[in-house]
Amino acid sequence: MSSPAYRATLLPNVYTHVMRTLSRHSRARIAITTAFAINGATVGAFYARVPDFKEKLGVSNSALGFALLCIALGVLIGIGFSGRQSAKSGSLSFLEFAFQHKMSR
Repeated sequence: MSSPAYRATLLPNVYTHVMRTLSRHSRARIAITTAFAINGATVGAFYARVPDFKEKLGVSNSALGFALLCIALGVLIGIGFSGRQSAKSGSLSFLEFAFQHKMSR
C-alpha cells in the first residue's frame, strides 16, 4: 500500500504527463468545442425566452423581428471586422485588446 505523501504527489504528476502528451491541436480542439458549447447554450437559453421578453415588453411581432434582425446583422458585421483585424495583427493582440476593452467597462 502506498503512503499518502506518495499518492498526493502522484496525481499532479499524472496530470502533468497527460497534459504534455496531448498535442497542441487536441487542446485547441477542446477549447474550441467548449467555446461553441457555451455559446450554443447561451444563445439557446436566450431564444427560448424571446416570447417572454416580447410579452413583458409589449412589442409587436414586426418590432421583435426587426430587433432580432439587427442582432444578426450586428453579429455578421462584428465577425467580419474581427476576422480582418485578427488576420492583420494576430489573434493574441486582438484578444488582449478585446479583453481590456471588456474589463474597462
